[in-house]
Amino acid sequence: MIAPATPASAAPGRTEAAHGALDLLATMVAIVTPEGECEFANSSFEAVLGVSRRSMSRVVLFDWFVDAQLLRDPVAAVPNNVFSTSRLDAQTARPPASPGGPRQREHSSDRLAKADLALHGDTDGRGNLSESMLRAWCAFFIALCDDQVSFMTQMLDLPALKKRIAALIQVRIQTYGATVYRKEAILPLHHVLGLGPISRGEFAQMTGLGRTNAVNLISQLLKDGLLVSDTPKGEVGIGFPLDALNILFPNLYPEAATLANDGG
Repeated sequence: MIAPATPASAAPGRTEAAHGALDLLATMVAIVTPEGECEFANSSFEAVLGVSRRSMSRVVLFDWFVDAQLLRDPVAAVPNNVFSTSRLDAQTARPPASPGGPRQREHSSDRLAKADLALHGDTDGRGNLSESMLRAWCAFFIALCDDQVSFMTQMLDLPALKKRIAALIQVRIQTYGATVYRKEAILPLHHVLGLGPISRGEFAQMTGLGRTNAVNLISQLLKDGLLVSDTPKGEVGIGFPLDALNILFPNLYPEAATLANDGG
């Protein structure tokens, strides 16, 4: 996380080249002002959070954390040369760009209210209300819709979802052991996610496991909610238990892990 004071004389081409270099990094990088406004986010930052960099522009990054002060203090200290690098352990909250977030609802209500303002001079439309404010609201709303389409496209991208399923199964293996969860579950889970329910026999066959191990695996997946079925011997389809959502759909429902731990 970088918080530079960019000179007004900085050449635009040099800045773009620097940003292009940061885009090649696998590490998440965001450039923010001392006040926390995001000036640039690299592609890794965009991909991990599942939010377009355009929607992050000029957003106060402090609002993205449960405890904003954990980030606010080191960012404020960097311009004063207190230190140049710092590490912190912080938890992100729902991104402000999400229409469900309180900050975004506040922005939306404010812009909508301004669309009903009176004319700003003789060139601001032909009626009694401001055309420029109405245009600003329309541009804001279209940009928000575009951002949400991009966000959900990333969340539902099947190749990316397969990687998240693999990550989830690996976490379950480390938590419960390789005899309870197996990596052979990844392929059939990805299949039912993309193509819909299949018979238990087909699911077992796709695992490549022996009958007993395959049946035990299916039982465990049903027990934990990663598979669902209408009847005891019916077809199995994908399930989305609360404690899996933070891995399968990061930033879509960050409260899910807390609710799962609370038994909600």
